Amino acid sequence: MDKAIVALASDEVAQAFLAWLDRLQELGCAIVFKTIQALHDSLHLIEQQWLGSAEAYALHQHLLDSHQARLLDRRIKNRLSLAKDIHASTQIRLYQQRQKLQSRLSDELGDHLLLMPTVAHVAPLIDELQNDDEKFAIVNAQTLKLTMIGSFLDVPTMNIPIAFNQAHLAIGASMSAKQGLETKILQYAVCIEHLGAYALNP
Repeated sequence: MDKAIVALASDEVAQAFLAWLDRLQELGCAIVFKTIQALHDSLHLIEQQWLGSAEAYALHQHLLDSHQARLLDRRIKNRLSLAKDIHASTQIRLYQQRQKLQSRLSDELGDHLLLMPTVAHVAPLIDELQNDDEKFAIVNAQTLKLTMIGSFLDVPTMNIPIAFNQAHLAIGASMSAKQGLETKILQYAVCIEHLGAYALNP
């Protein structure tokens, strides 16, 4: 668990996550606190250019160029359209850097699991975003900030419900591992459930 990554979450989410870790330790789980540089380097690259944007544009270009594009949500359409200017050389460079970071993450994690908040904040209210595209873009970026790391590194991840806030909105923790350890993630998730460290309905 990397404390600097947890600090990227809202106070509400971070406090719930750390309280959940305390609960796991009380139940006998060993929690290791360490800096995982591959996560920070991945986040830095993502902030420069999100690889998924280029991939999404390539996948949906035929739709964007068709008359059906008018049926797309305007915000989704705008995000996809912005990616058309990403150079192929940039995309290739990101693939190369991702491969290096995947190897580094594998070395840093070994056979351990990575725990972090799934999303940096609880679900926002639709009414606050429906008619404000600028605010939508800001909140959307905050929502995806932590999940993008795992997506970029292509690591298997499972979300675990760990708490509900006073408004009964869910807070989750993600459990990730290097590629090939999907079964281990599921096994540990079952163990955590049996220990009673899942948050059930409020």
